Amino acid sequence: MTADQTSIDFGLLDIGQTVSATIELTNQAITEPVIGNVAVAGSPGFTILNDACSGQTLGTDIGVDDACSFDIELTATRRKRGQV
Repeated sequence: MTADQTSIDFGLLDIGQTVSATIELTNQAITEPVIGNVAVAGSPGFTILNDACSGQTLGTDIGVDDACSFDIELTATRRKRGQV
């Protein structure tokens, strides 16, 4: 399984500013990886939205070479550079 992005730089954010990005996962093998739950742990301000990946078994539910995606959103709680 591959992700179309391995890191995302949201840039410098002001307090309350919200930005998001979409991440796509693709199964490019003959195995059937199971995706449990998409989550961000230990990083305040990040939220997973529009999750079409959690609970999927790529290669069976979706099909080999098909993909699923989810959005990751960051709302700045202080002025900071956001990166995941």
